[in-house]
Amino acid sequence: MRLRVKEEASSLYATIRSYALRGKLLSYKNLAELAEALSLDDLVNKLKLLPYKDALASLEAPYSARDIEKALITDLAKLHLSLAKASGSKLLFAYYRKYRALNIKGIVRAVLMNKGFEEIKELVNLDIEALVGTRDRILKLMQARSLDECVEASSGDEFFPEIRLLQQLNRAGQALDPQLLDVIIERAVMRDIAVNLFEDEGRKYLNLAGFELDSYNLMALLRGKSSNLPQGRLRELVVRPGYRLDAATINRIIAAPDLEDAIRAVRGSVFAGLIARLPQGQNPIEAIEAVLREELLKRARGTFAWRALGEECILAIILLKQEEVRLLSGLVWAVQERVPAKTIADTLLSHIKRVEEAR
Repeated sequence: MRLRVKEEASSLYATIRSYALRGKLLSYKNLAELAEALSLDDLVNKLKLLPYKDALASLEAPYSARDIEKALITDLAKLHLSLAKASGSKLLFAYYRKYRALNIKGIVRAVLMNKGFEEIKELVNLDIEALVGTRDRILKLMQARSLDECVEASSGDEFFPEIRLLQQLNRAGQALDPQLLDVIIERAVMRDIAVNLFEDEGRKYLNLAGFELDSYNLMALLRGKSSNLPQGRLRELVVRPGYRLDAATINRIIAAPDLEDAIRAVRGSVFAGLIARLPQGQNPIEAIEAVLREELLKRARGTFAWRALGEECILAIILLKQEEVRLLSGLVWAVQERVPAKTIADTLLSHIKRVEEAR
C-alpha cells in the first residue's frame, strides 16, 4: 500500500510538472519572432531569453545549426526521461525510442551514401544514447560500412529487426528512398508503444498514443505503396494490434492496385473526416501526414482541458515539446541558410497558428 501511494504521488508530480511546462510552450508569435533572427548568434541570444537558456548554455560561438539542434534534442531527451521516471510509465519509456530513431536513421542513410566514420559522427547525438546506456551500441553501428555490417553491428539492439528488413529490401533491389527508410525505422518505436499501450497502465494514453499508432500504420502503408512494395512487405510494416484503423481498411489499402486507390480506401476509414478536403496541388501523402500531425497536436493541447490532472497530460506535454523542438530545429537550419522569415512562417509554422486557434 505504501508503495502504491508513492507511485501515485510521483505520477501526480509528473502531471503537475506537465501543466507547468504547458504554460512555457512557445507560441506562434514566439516562433515567428525567432524566424526573424538575422544570424545564428542572434537566434541563440533570442532563445536564451526563452525557456532554452540552460539547454544552450554549453554552446560556444561560432555556432552551427547542427550543434544547436543537438543541444535542443538532448535537453528534450533529459526532460522526457525525468517525466518517464517520475510517472513510472513503460509506455513513456517506449516513446524515448523516438530520439534513438533519429540517430539510426542518420547512420543508415550515411552508410547508404558511403560516408565514413568521421562524417557519421557529426550526424549522431551520442548524449541521447548515453542517457539510456546505449552509447557503446551506437558507436559500434557508426563503424559499419554497408547495410550488411549494420545488421551485424545492431544484433541485440531494439532496432535490429528494422535494419535487417532494410537489408532484405536492399538485396531485393528495392530503392530505399528517405521516406521509406524513415517509416521502417519508426516501426521499432511503434512496436514497443503498441506492446505497452494495451496493458492496463497504457490504456490511459489511448487518445494520443492510439491515434499516433493508427497514423503510423496508415503512413507506413501509403509510403510503402508509393514505393511499390509488394503486398507481403506492406504487411510487414503494419504494427499490431492497432487502435481504430481496422483490419478491413488495412487490407483494402494493401490490396489497392495503386496509390490513388489506396487513398480512396482511406476515405472510407476512421480518418475520412480528417482527409476529406486535402489541399489541391500538394503531394497527397505529405498532405495526409501534415493533417495527422496537426490533429495529434490538437489532441495533445486539448488533453489539458479534457483530462484535467490525468496522466495523459504527461504524454501530451512530451508530444508538444517534441513538435516544438522539431520546429526549432527546422528554424535553426533555415536561419543558417538565410531563408526569409516570411517563408519560414508560411511553410514551417503555419499549422501552429491553426492548432492554437482550435478549441
